[in-house]
Amino acid sequence: MWSAVSGQRSDRGVAIGQVEARNRVSECSTRYQSDPYRLIDEVDGVGFKTADAIARSLGIEPDSESRYLQGLVQVFKDAQSQGHCFLPETELINRAVLLLELPQHTPSISAVQEAIAKGKQNQTLAAGLLSGSIYLRGVYRIELRVALQTIGFLGQPTQLTEDLEEWLLRYESAAERSYNLSEEQSQALFMAERHAFSILTGGPGRGKTYILKILVQWLKFKGLKVALAAPTGKAASRMKNATSIEAYTIHRLLQWEGAGQSFRYNDKNPLDIDWLIVDEFSMVDIFLFNSLLKALPARAKVLLVGDSDQLPSVGPGMVPRDLLISEMVPTTRLQTIYRQQKNSDIIYAADAVNKGKIPKLQKFKQLNNVVAACVENEYADCAMWETPTPEATAQAIIELTAAMKAENLDLTKSLMVLAPQKKGVCGVRNLNILLQPIFNP
Repeated sequence: MWSAVSGQRSDRGVAIGQVEARNRVSECSTRYQSDPYRLIDEVDGVGFKTADAIARSLGIEPDSESRYLQGLVQVFKDAQSQGHCFLPETELINRAVLLLELPQHTPSISAVQEAIAKGKQNQTLAAGLLSGSIYLRGVYRIELRVALQTIGFLGQPTQLTEDLEEWLLRYESAAERSYNLSEEQSQALFMAERHAFSILTGGPGRGKTYILKILVQWLKFKGLKVALAAPTGKAASRMKNATSIEAYTIHRLLQWEGAGQSFRYNDKNPLDIDWLIVDEFSMVDIFLFNSLLKALPARAKVLLVGDSDQLPSVGPGMVPRDLLISEMVPTTRLQTIYRQQKNSDIIYAADAVNKGKIPKLQKFKQLNNVVAACVENEYADCAMWETPTPEATAQAIIELTAAMKAENLDLTKSLMVLAPQKKGVCGVRNLNILLQPIFNP
């Protein structure tokens, strides 16, 4: 079990970790006794809390410089697990005080500030360009490298699109291969062709996949080497099905080598490609994006595809959002809904929410109406059952699940329960407890 504040294990896990760590300390007494915090990076399963307990048992004072510096590093590691590349200095200080606090010791703000200054001096930490921002130096260098590499792409000369326009006209005139491109979709293709680095974004049903299909056909027609990649296997499979050429997860494309904890393809061994197209780009964090850019040859062109309104990556950074906000990267924003299921309430509800409007949904007020709609398959694909309290919401979910089972609906195929948080009456943990007797009586 992990704490949301410190990212450390529960007391039982800490006890086990301390035993393992103490054994390692005994084996390499001089090395680890002088700096027990090295255990965090060198021994699996040892976090700050475990190493800190060992350090104090070895006589390291609660207010020692080494303890404070390692505490600051741990705060940044925890922040990265929450998606942050940096922290404002005030937030860093507050988190560090909480982490370093002991029953007989409360760190002073001035002492933590001194540790931050020392961290900058010894190049463990770095001040960012944004006023008051503090980074781990390694993360700052990665963010800076990504920015510089992106600027390098943006500085390349644009290409003419006449050949693409001619090709589209020739194929659109052929009845057997009519593309029926809208003006918006044509412009998206021209944008990708014109620039060495560009973004294609739009919500569900806007035709992003269709544009990729035609773009890949054009690139194959020109005899170029194209790499298709996505963060997940499922997304890569969708790309392959849409374009009829192989698509890879990013890790598979770059060939992750676990033994060396690095990618085979990098700045010293770049990919042999002319084009890179990355789908579901909103899921890519700053570390993975840096690895991608490093592995590209100088001749390569890049198209990043995704929905800018999707949740950001689990890892550090909000790369797509930052690129879009910069307004430096050539971008096509698809607005029109093209998907055949254009009457889908899900697509229009998502569009309304993104525009700050309340979506118009089919509403239910009674359980029997919901169940009847499910059984008869007469419900909209996005409907609402309103309840007055969290307790009533949890009860409604349980009653609906039980009623669906009573109607012999296959719950494993017909039902998935999602919750926005783990804690609370309507959180994942409580709902799982309440649903378990229904799914596994």
